[in-house]
Amino acid sequence: MHDLPDQFPSDTLEPGTHLLGLSLPMQGLARLSDLFIAHGLEVGDDCILITTDRGAGDVLQTIQELAADPVLERFVIVDATGQEYEGESPCQIESVGSPGDLTGIGIGLTKAIDALEPDPGEFRVTVDSVSSLLVHAGFDRVYQFMHMVVNRIGSRGGTGISLLAADTDASEVSQFEGLIDGVIDVRSGDDGGEYRVRGATGTGDWYPIDDTKSTQPTSDRSAAKAPTDDIDVEVPRSFSAFIESVNSRGLTLTICNPDTAIDDQFTDYFDRHNVGVRSADLTTETPRGAAILHRDAEPIAMSSIENLRAAITLESTESLQDPALKRPAVLRHVHRNEFSVANGSRIELTRISRLIEGRALETGRGALHTGFQRLQRIDDDIGTQAFYEAIGATDVIVHVYGASADIPDGAADVVHTAEDGELLDSWFVVYDGGGDPDKMAALVCEEIAPGEYSGVWSYKPADVIAVFEYLETTYGEQPVTAD
Repeated sequence: MHDLPDQFPSDTLEPGTHLLGLSLPMQGLARLSDLFIAHGLEVGDDCILITTDRGAGDVLQTIQELAADPVLERFVIVDATGQEYEGESPCQIESVGSPGDLTGIGIGLTKAIDALEPDPGEFRVTVDSVSSLLVHAGFDRVYQFMHMVVNRIGSRGGTGISLLAADTDASEVSQFEGLIDGVIDVRSGDDGGEYRVRGATGTGDWYPIDDTKSTQPTSDRSAAKAPTDDIDVEVPRSFSAFIESVNSRGLTLTICNPDTAIDDQFTDYFDRHNVGVRSADLTTETPRGAAILHRDAEPIAMSSIENLRAAITLESTESLQDPALKRPAVLRHVHRNEFSVANGSRIELTRISRLIEGRALETGRGALHTGFQRLQRIDDDIGTQAFYEAIGATDVIVHVYGASADIPDGAADVVHTAEDGELLDSWFVVYDGGGDPDKMAALVCEEIAPGEYSGVWSYKPADVIAVFEYLETTYGEQPVTAD
């Protein structure tokens, strides 16, 4: 059995148990799961952490802060942020280009498990987070992927915790709960975050989450990041122009002489990554069934359509257990740090927004600019007011934009109002990273029909800077007035 840190109930978790952690981002669930890993490394357990939002450097620093003399040789980080780790790592790092690359994450997990002892007894795994996977890959693919992950970990005697935002659609939460053995509920108490475990060993009592150690990245680490002052950007004329500019950088995947029609699931997979899909019936027999990735007339990579289909659906199969498995060349070039939103719903945009807002909350400094269309949404949208009040309690300077309305105390530092024009039709969230280029992000979308949006989101510093400069030059600053 796993010995659990003091912050868990006195009960122990049987090997093979997998828990689903449900929490709003500011309630401390990530801290709890980090304590689970840190304690494992203290007692010499093998530990694996799959991260989609925090780079391996920040994860490693957090674990070292939380653990007393951790055995880092037993630690593997599967880093799906696309960030590069600088320097020599004291633990194994498996790098994946994007949270949307479920195949790559699955391969990384397989390599991590195979890197453990030849016959590992008990080991710990956390997935941080399922919410980010949903944003990048959609529910159907993530559900299949998590089914594989839970079975893979459990079959080898591992114990897992997977993190999911509590405001996820109830039907999706219910289906994820069907895959696992128990749930960690987290809530805000009078003295901070509290949690309980239910399902695996009954329903436990509420316990406080240890808040004595910070899991925030330190300023020293951010200071070591590459500066952004020398990045040349072209300031867009409008939000529409910015969206058009990012979309113009998209790639094309041409399927030559396909034997079968291209289905919507295949097309949707690439659309999400700003890659258009088309088929071409050539006058020659060859190449047949070849998928060529290109930018205009410049070829970038080529794979067979059979291998590409197999890799895209691989996350739901047991073939990920093959350590020699490799991703097709096309997928290695598709997963970049810019994405498209086509006919997106308010739920989809809220999920993307929470990822960016979560970066601001975690980092605790810098500037966050958010376009709500109507400022009343800060009150109306579930969880938004609490989220922005939590960000407001940090050193982040929060700018909000939209049609005039009363702003809850502590939810914003600067208000920009308009009664017509693009601010009423645009949903955007832009974070400058607080001095860390790896934390920069921008979402910019336009409402093309009631409740339906189209646009882009990007982690590229040049894109984030371009939107920031456009906002500053176009809308300036309007100080909040006291009621």
